[in-house]
Amino acid sequence: MPSSTLTVAPTASPGASFSRRAALFALALLAALTYLFLWRLWAAAPEDRATFPTSDLTEVFYPPRRFAAHTLRAGELPLWNPHVYAGYPQFADPQAATFYPPQLALALLAGDAFSLNTLAVSAALHFWLAGALTLLFLRRRGLGLWPALLGAVAFEFGGYLTGFVPLQFSELEAAVWLPGALLALSYAVAAPRLPRTLCAGLIFSLVFLAGRPQSYLSIAPICLAWFGFTAWRAGWPRRALAAHLLAFGAAALAGAVAQWLPTLQLTRLSTRAAVLYTHVAHGGFQVDDLAALLNPGLADALPVFVTLYSGVLTLALAALAVRRRRGLFWAALAGLFLLAALGQRVVTLDALYLLQRLSFPGYLRDVERLALGVNFCLAVLAALGLEQLRRAPAGWARAGRAALLGVLAVTVAAVALRLLLPPGPAAETATRFYRAAWWVTLFAGLGALAVWLAGARRGLAQAALVGLVALDLLSLNQGRFYEINAPADQQLTYLAAAPVGRDPFYRLAADQLSGQDFGSVLGLDGVWGMPPLTLKRYARLIEQLDQYRRNILLNVEVVATTGEYHDPAYAPAGENGPFRYYRFVPAHQRAYLVQHVRAARDDDEAAALLAAPNFDHWNTAVVVGAPALDDRLPLGRDEGAQITSRTANTLRLSVQAAAPRLLVIANAAYPGWRAWVDDQPADLLPTNLALQGLLVPAGAHTVMLRFQPLTFYLGASASLLAWLSGWLWLALAERARRSPPPSTVALPAA
Repeated sequence: MPSSTLTVAPTASPGASFSRRAALFALALLAALTYLFLWRLWAAAPEDRATFPTSDLTEVFYPPRRFAAHTLRAGELPLWNPHVYAGYPQFADPQAATFYPPQLALALLAGDAFSLNTLAVSAALHFWLAGALTLLFLRRRGLGLWPALLGAVAFEFGGYLTGFVPLQFSELEAAVWLPGALLALSYAVAAPRLPRTLCAGLIFSLVFLAGRPQSYLSIAPICLAWFGFTAWRAGWPRRALAAHLLAFGAAALAGAVAQWLPTLQLTRLSTRAAVLYTHVAHGGFQVDDLAALLNPGLADALPVFVTLYSGVLTLALAALAVRRRRGLFWAALAGLFLLAALGQRVVTLDALYLLQRLSFPGYLRDVERLALGVNFCLAVLAALGLEQLRRAPAGWARAGRAALLGVLAVTVAAVALRLLLPPGPAAETATRFYRAAWWVTLFAGLGALAVWLAGARRGLAQAALVGLVALDLLSLNQGRFYEINAPADQQLTYLAAAPVGRDPFYRLAADQLSGQDFGSVLGLDGVWGMPPLTLKRYARLIEQLDQYRRNILLNVEVVATTGEYHDPAYAPAGENGPFRYYRFVPAHQRAYLVQHVRAARDDDEAAALLAAPNFDHWNTAVVVGAPALDDRLPLGRDEGAQITSRTANTLRLSVQAAAPRLLVIANAAYPGWRAWVDDQPADLLPTNLALQGLLVPAGAHTVMLRFQPLTFYLGASASLLAWLSGWLWLALAERARRSPPPSTVALPAA
């Protein structure tokens, strides 16, 4: 028997329970519902059209993806972004999703036409994928058409995915691969072969590639717990289960090493590495927020990120499944995630904090996001509840009558509270409960009526319940993350109107703005940015220097502000709306030679030297561990440096020096930059705390800098090898399994 094959008892998975034609019908129906949910993003009439509001989507996720599309169209990999933070390792920022296959495909297809409409298409694709993969997972678990479709609708349009998550775009992209990984694992459990388990791990790696490291805190426990539980029920030996779990984890890490390896390096060099428990011990649902499970209106002020609402009938069917002792695994998981989503009110936050400190420190924030586990488990439980009704025809009428009685009781209680309580805060709470109760009554009553009246026509009743769940969720959750006829954000327009610098390469400092990552959209170099992983040294440079010195060191020539400057160093250069533009008169070049080099023992001393009142920013630079340099000869008029060409990942300069000099380049220093002087390798030195510098000998020289990060080449090669070898192994193994054994022919005796 091959080592990749395990012989066990028959699995608990009954396989697909409805035809491919029915599955295609369900997938098409999900596509129609997805369009109905998002149609305003493409409405023909401008008055009907919706747009994404000014948010993280427009300021954090859109700019780097647009930059990636433009860079790829120019024939270069989007590794380094020169437009933010005086330069930034864009490929290492997880939210840029540089290696996420759907993002890469959209960037290559859209090219220079990449826009917010491109992200709207991507959002629609991922919404549909969330429903489609859930449907296929439930089909694989043996559920009927309508129960599987109900679970898909409940997850796709539930409170988690339809709240703030689409504006945290990578969170939407990561969440859809939860049912995808479970679907792949279900095939591995049904036929326990290592290639299937490895490919399930590769699908899980898309959670990392999508750019949401904290998503593994919710998705990984569900996948591992479900895999272990179903394999145990299928009779797997412990050693075999341990081997397959190890293979799953190894494939998940190998498939995503292209992203997590550079992200890990960037995280440890950024301010995010200093995020400790005191920074994450906030947020989480209040206990009374849990009332939103019945209706969003029952909670006073839900967190901006997500809500728990998955539908009235979804909750009722989930309760039915638990009552029938079906899906207790999912019920237990839902309870655990619900407790964890309460944040520091429950000690589970401490466990999650310690877990993430072992891998990606600083990413545990806003634990309301754990509602992903709650909503998905409720969707699966609801599907199991409807499956129980489908398989028990005698219980339809009884269940319908019981549900109608429950609806009647809720209605009577709501009316009584409304009528009996005197005016005041209690009455306002009762009014909110009264309004929410009518919504609950409406859909629970219609569902109960459908169950009762359908009688033996179970298919009709199931379709009615699915339709009511879709009507409920689309009605309450539609439009929560976009705005209709929203006024256009004019900040990019104002920044685009800023005067051009005199030097071909200059930076623009935009103060008092919310949309700081304008450079990636407009193609302008800035000193700020919206990526959350700011380099520690760069942040220190910004924080410890006053604005005047910051502008000199970082090659700022133009300042855009809604304020006003009275310093003669800032010359008025125009106005546009509420913005005023100034030219920073003492602007320094992007690259220049200095006569003096001050040595610093460490970053603390370098920062102190730069901030000293008598420090000469024009002719002196600070280098940690500075090499010996004869600085007696003053700089001549014919000495200097000029940038002759620049791309995203390269910089070419022409340098003229009368003596050995230090060339200072006002670009952020980061591991992976390499330099050559006249085609001979040269060492880059950490200069002025966070910038680049290198020694050039006397004479005329050509200096070349190229960003060639080792983490990219190692990570991308390992991920590509893992994906190709994993799927090739699976294809060969499946082909061998389906091939008939060779026939044997009896040879005549000699």
